[in-house]
Amino acid sequence: MTADQDAAPPLLPPEGLGQIERVLMDLCLVAEDAVPTTLERLLQRIPDERADVIVGLDSRIRDILAIAAARLLPVADRLPAAWPDRLRAALAMEQARAAAFGRIVGQVLGDARVASLSPIVIGGAAIAAGHYPVAFLRHTAQLTLLMPDVDGCERARPVLTALGCQLESETPSRSRRVYRHPTGMPVVLFADRACTRMRDFRHADVLSRARPARMAGCPCQIPAPHDLWTELCYRAIVSGPTVSPQWLLDAVCLLASGDVEAADEAAFRQDTRMRLPYGALARALEAMLPQGALSPGRTEPDAR
Repeated sequence: MTADQDAAPPLLPPEGLGQIERVLMDLCLVAEDAVPTTLERLLQRIPDERADVIVGLDSRIRDILAIAAARLLPVADRLPAAWPDRLRAALAMEQARAAAFGRIVGQVLGDARVASLSPIVIGGAAIAAGHYPVAFLRHTAQLTLLMPDVDGCERARPVLTALGCQLESETPSRSRRVYRHPTGMPVVLFADRACTRMRDFRHADVLSRARPARMAGCPCQIPAPHDLWTELCYRAIVSGPTVSPQWLLDAVCLLASGDVEAADEAAFRQDTRMRLPYGALARALEAMLPQGALSPGRTEPDAR
């Protein structure tokens, strides 16, 4: 790999997040035995008159609040008085959202007509299913499927419409379709590839490397870690020079899988307009994460 390929990526920690929000990120990432000391560091940054700060957090942090809640509620006796109820509410809300998400996902993936088309679950739902310690803690509000071709998308249409999903938009080539479930949840179908700039992200290629998983009790296929990493990095590139807390947690979970080395080779088979600096990005993330956040040895979860 050349020095140009391994250049540092234009990626910084989330813009606009203050010290309190940064420490909350740490709480989501550190090893469990480090939670008490990280919590102490957080509380030192909160003046007494702002003890209810967790109620009015930045919206980007609210997306990861369920993970912070799962970490903090076991030490609820150390928290400011206003926190436990807010954290329990965040956890309950995420559990309810996950249950609703699971019902829709189960109806889609559990339908034999869809299963026969060999769909691949991509995006955040796949990362949650294959790489989060507890899948429902990741705020996942969209089901995205990579289908083999336009015909596969068309054959899935009766299943989605029977569930009450309305076609909201589609590209002229019909290679991307966005449906909206009555609950408001999007179901997105891509035909063959999610982006023409990612040449190795075609359905047949991704399927050949895919891993089995379970979502909502249904067997499914999710991309290999380095394919998920490709997609994740692409999302960071198209969304701008900074990334969200949710993106950082997704990256940590993928890096912790220990299977990202293959991404260095895969990266530069992509379109040369999209040079994804995997090695440098991994090192940049590791440098700004709490010690132990990328410790190996975690077990693969059974996706919910």
